Amino acid sequence: MTKTLKQLVRVLWAIEKGLHVIASNTEAKKIKADIKSVHAADIVTGRLSQR
Repeated sequence: MTKTLKQLVRVLWAIEKGLHVIASNTEAKKIKADIKSVHAADIVTGRLSQR
């Protein structure tokens, strides 16, 4: 029984780590998309040349 519980804990820990990585990557992609949209808006409005 103890061995089974240890295995379960390992599996749950691995799942948690995987979900954390997925969440981090999703947030990074969102930030990158936000930055691209800001740069695109600067190009369209001509603000980029004023910097």
